[in-house]
Amino acid sequence: MNNKKILLITPEYLTLKDKSLNNEIHTQVKQYIEQGFFVDTACINDNNNKESYEIDKVKVQKAGFDELRSILMAKKYDAILVNAEDDRYKKILETSYILDTPIINWTNIKNRDIHFIKSQIKEPSEIIRKFDKISDTPILTVTIPAYNAENFLDKCLQSLLKTEYAYLTEILVINDGSKDKTAEIGKMYQDLTTVEDQSIVKIINKENGGHGSGINKGIELAKGKYFKVVDADDWVNEKDYDILLKRLINEDADLILTDFCEARSFEDKPTKIEYYKNLNKNQLYHFDEICIGENGFEEWGPMLPTSTYKLECLKKADFKLLEKTFYVDMTYNAYSIIYIDTVKKYDLDIYRYYIGNSRTICKRRRHEKKL
Repeated sequence: MNNKKILLITPEYLTLKDKSLNNEIHTQVKQYIEQGFFVDTACINDNNNKESYEIDKVKVQKAGFDELRSILMAKKYDAILVNAEDDRYKKILETSYILDTPIINWTNIKNRDIHFIKSQIKEPSEIIRKFDKISDTPILTVTIPAYNAENFLDKCLQSLLKTEYAYLTEILVINDGSKDKTAEIGKMYQDLTTVEDQSIVKIINKENGGHGSGINKGIELAKGKYFKVVDADDWVNEKDYDILLKRLINEDADLILTDFCEARSFEDKPTKIEYYKNLNKNQLYHFDEICIGENGFEEWGPMLPTSTYKLECLKKADFKLLEKTFYVDMTYNAYSIIYIDTVKKYDLDIYRYYIGNSRTICKRRRHEKKL
């Protein structure tokens, strides 16, 4: 249970200038730190200006309610403590894609007992599916280019590993020279998904080369029939992802297209993106037939969040994305279609595309460039 990360949400917290404000709460938080927890505090009220500071190893973010969802989505916590009764906190918590993180009403815990908090936290081994078998011939390789992704990688991997058919996949975490705990997290999931010396998750450590180099390495090492890229700060809708895996067992189309949602930290519901409204679901098309015209792509060709490619087509194209450069996913989209013949659109909403901080705003802009 050591090194667990907790977020405390409270209307008031002491400041560097006024260390008497809510000092009782701060004293309790310091006890948690002494017990081996990392604690962040989100001080949220209507009158706050945006401010960050650290006091006694506690990172404090002061902000208004409009910033709370962004704080919640910017980091994976093992538990969230709420020291308030305002319904606005509840609404934001319910719409922040927190998934498996326990939300604890801190005001109701007698003496704010650390043992109770520990009992509510689930270990990753309790969240992901227990695997008794792993396929020798994976149906899908998921490549996760990851650079300094410790705040997001747990959430991404857990969403991929909770599904019934996850044993048919291989997940390549391409650690692109990270300086944080990305490699450590990837290794933990590799160990958790190992059965008889074979694992679903594989951590691949390499020198920093950028997003494109991570995709290049994934294609090079992949063994699946199909190939998909999932960015480390994104995740999947587990229900529809599991349906995809089941269908891929008997699928033979070169390219499978699906829908996705933008999970925006500044909005209270996911925004579904449907780029392929002119394509009938489950109908087999030839790519040349749908490149132009009313029956095909309206505006975009295949995009990273929507596309699952047959690996042999990517291998045949034999391309290398540029390293240490922006917008490589658009280059990936262009190169990947070179040897695509057959295409099928599934009526599935799979990818959760996180929009909410400086990194992901930049990520969205690269998708706004058209082929």
